[in-house]
Amino acid sequence: MAVSYWPTFQKQLVDHVPTRGEDCVVRSGLMGMDYATRGALRASVREFRLRAGRGAGGLNTAELERAVLSYDTPAETHGYTDLVCDRVLFGDWQTDVQDALQDGHWVCLWINYGWLNDHHPSLSGDRGFRSTHCVGLLGFRRKSGRFLTRAYDPLWDGRRQGIPKGPRWVPMSVYRQAAAAVNGVVECRGGIILPARKL
Repeated sequence: MAVSYWPTFQKQLVDHVPTRGEDCVVRSGLMGMDYATRGALRASVREFRLRAGRGAGGLNTAELERAVLSYDTPAETHGYTDLVCDRVLFGDWQTDVQDALQDGHWVCLWINYGWLNDHHPSLSGDRGFRSTHCVGLLGFRRKSGRFLTRAYDPLWDGRRQGIPKGPRWVPMSVYRQAAAAVNGVVECRGGIILPARKL
């Protein structure tokens, strides 16, 4: 399915936000809601965290799902309804990520940033970070025999030379391996945000 609206990229390391170093899930979720409502819903980090039930620290999949689903009235979503976030804990790559991208859904994907730094340092937004990180994925295309997805890594802010500016098209295999390298998963973990319906 062709993507007709691309969300505004959000940088995680914004100086005036106290939780900036912990907001990868928040930023990925906010971009997903932006996509789902074609730019109508632009919530703040603080509001998203209040709805998730965690004022500081990294969010988990349940908190991502809770925050997204809490926007459940047309007044809050600016006329959109059926805002959906499907939580994925022990996901299958094909059905939970690749099929979702082919269907035009936004994917919040947990990845092992240490694995990314070791194997694809040119895609890193922080060469010293080695923990779990959340990125947004949207779109699906084939080029030169490879499947690509458009990645929205909130650390891709170009703040130093060598750090990408997001978003960009990346081979899907990179994120498949980085997702599988997260502790406690079979193939992937995350949340899938579907396009909402305009009333």
